[in-house]
Parts: sequence; structure tokens; C-alpha cells
Amino acid sequence: MKLTRLFESSESETINSLDQEEFVELAAKHKALLLQADDGAEPFSVEDFAQLAESLSLQHYEYVGGAAPRRLIPVKANVEVFTANEAPPDQLIPFHHELAQVKNPPMYLFFYCDRPSETGGETALIDSTLVYRYVAETFPEFTEKLKTHGARYRRVLPCEDDKESPIGRSFYSCYQVENKTDLEKKLNDIPGLEYQWMPDGCLEVITEPIPAIRMIEQQHNHGIYQWTFHNSVIAAFIGWQDCRNDRMKSVCFGNNEEMDLDVLQSIAEFSKISSSFHQL
Repeated sequence: MKLTRLFESSESETINSLDQEEFVELAAKHKALLLQADDGAEPFSVEDFAQLAESLSLQHYEYVGGAAPRRLIPVKANVEVFTANEAPPDQLIPFHHELAQVKNPPMYLFFYCDRPSETGGETALIDSTLVYRYVAETFPEFTEKLKTHGARYRRVLPCEDDKESPIGRSFYSCYQVENKTDLEKKLNDIPGLEYQWMPDGCLEVITEPIPAIRMIEQQHNHGIYQWTFHNSVIAAFIGWQDCRNDRMKSVCFGNNEEMDLDVLQSIAEFSKISSSFHQL
């Protein structure tokens, strides 16, 4: 199989196998990897993808707290494979760390391309250490507030998945419950989280303060020690807009202080011009 280090070059190398130790070391050193079938070989199927993920024996992550409406893809391997987002393709999905609006986001994220787009279709990536440096140098007061207080996210969730919205995941799907009693119990067990039922049956959730600037110290014997802009602040500001949600009210500092919208817009523009695109 071919391996490409996406943040460093477009050149590929051939590897014979990939076990957990090798994968973790590569991810720690290079941050983003592209794995493809060898030239002339059949492209990976979704079953191949699932089996590869299972073979790495990484700790299972329970998908709770996500905003996107997603569909579970049945596979034989003992892993969960979801569609990326069931919303129409014209809906905007801004830069974000996956599930950074929850206390314990996943450490690794895998994407699989089943059917390449006929036009466009590139996957945009950006190194969040680069974003952190920009924010820290340009907006030091904003950065210090994020370090000190973190961020709180506000979202109104429907009772059923809304596949017309990129943030249309229902409160049942979001929190993996089947009834409101279990949902309220789960929400009440999260210190600092606030919620209220809306007249139309939707649920407004304001998260507890979530760390928004994270120090990556050491991974698999590799001393990294870099600050990262590890949050969903820009995703919320740019993309949390639908018939239930106002993106301008979607995020604040962890102490409930409003964020400067001009600062958020500047970070969003920097991320857009500093990203790299890859055809998967």
C-alpha cells in the first residue's frame, strides 16, 4: 500500500504493513497520512478500510455529542463506520477538530472515500499549530482568554435528524439515548452543562466550558510540546446556522463573555488561505 505524508510532500512510499505501533509513530511525527492501494491494484473497499482500522487495535471511541447527521455503514469488522455528513453537498462544513465541543475528543480520525466526486471533492486540511501561532501573535488577549476560560457552545437540537442541515443531528442520536428521561439523566450528569426544552420540542444545549487551546506534549515517545488551536470555535461561528440556530450566538468564552466577531472572522479567513487541499 502507498503512504503519503500530506503536510510535507506529495511523494508516496510503499509500505508492506501497518501495525498499531507503526501507525501511532507515523501519526505523531507527520500529523496527517494518506493511505492508498498500490498502483494497478483494486482501490480499497469500505470493508478493507474497516478491517485496517480494526487491525490497529485502537481504543474504541463512543460517538456522543456530535452535531452532524450521520448514517452507520454496516461492515463485518468490529468497528463503527459512519457517513461524514448526510446534509446536502452544498452545505458548508468549516474547519474544526472533530468533536472538539466535548471534553474528551477522539485522538485519531479516519476518512474513507468510497466514490470520488466528479468535480472538486478535495479534502481541506490545516495544521492547528499553525493556526495557534497566528492567533497568539495577532490576538494575544483573545488567546489568553481561550487558554484561561475555554469555550462554551450553544446548539438547538431537533427531535429527529434533519438531513437538510450539517448540524441537524437529533438529541436522541447526539447523546445515544432512546427517551427523554435517559437524555436528561445523561445531561444532568455533566457538570456545568445547561439545557432547556423549547416550545417546539427542540432542545437547547449550552456546553460546560471546554478547553479550546491544548498542549500536545508527547505521543509514542515523540516529544511534541506544541500548542494547538484545538476547538470548534470557527466551525460554530461560520457553520452552525440553520432554521434553529444562529451562528452569531453559537459560541462564547467559558466565562460566558462574548467573543469578538471580527477576531473570529479573521481566524476563519486565515485558516482558509493557509489550508492545503488533497484529492482523496
